[in-house]
Amino acid sequence: MEIEHDNDNSVDAFVAKLLRKRGQSISRRGVLARLGKGLLGVVGISLVPVLPIDRTFAMAPQGGPCCQWQLCGIQGYLCGSNGSSACPSGTHEGASWSKCCDNGNDCNPESKMVEYIDCCATTSAAAIATRGPSCLHNSSVTDAWCAEGEFYGCTYAKIGNSCSSGSSNPC
Repeated sequence: MEIEHDNDNSVDAFVAKLLRKRGQSISRRGVLARLGKGLLGVVGISLVPVLPIDRTFAMAPQGGPCCQWQLCGIQGYLCGSNGSSACPSGTHEGASWSKCCDNGNDCNPESKMVEYIDCCATTSAAAIATRGPSCLHNSSVTDAWCAEGEFYGCTYAKIGNSCSSGSSNPC
């Protein structure tokens, strides 16, 4: 014996129509991502400090202090307004990478290995305060690797020994 529930059918139809309409505009991946983020947020876990910083966002145009030959492999912010030879106070050395750069001297050409060192801070405000001009000369370096809970501030260059087949200044 079947019992009819007119009210239930109209509610069921309404909910089914609403879910079909909503289902066409939201992907399963999007729903799962939101649920996962929400559950991690409830537990108090944040994945942001664990992930590297993406430096591919829009930065200031090239020129000025970024056009020095020793900056042929830099990717990020210079430490201070004209660059620096050490991490500014309130920061410490993080990860580094190297590139062979031509000195730009036509009369006495020489290539030098240049090490680029990221400076990290424990607070976002301290990291931002260290930033000078942004220089984008090395698209192969896209992330800053500071320790968990630390923030990328800036990068400085340290000139090393001679090397062969250096990259020229991109300016």
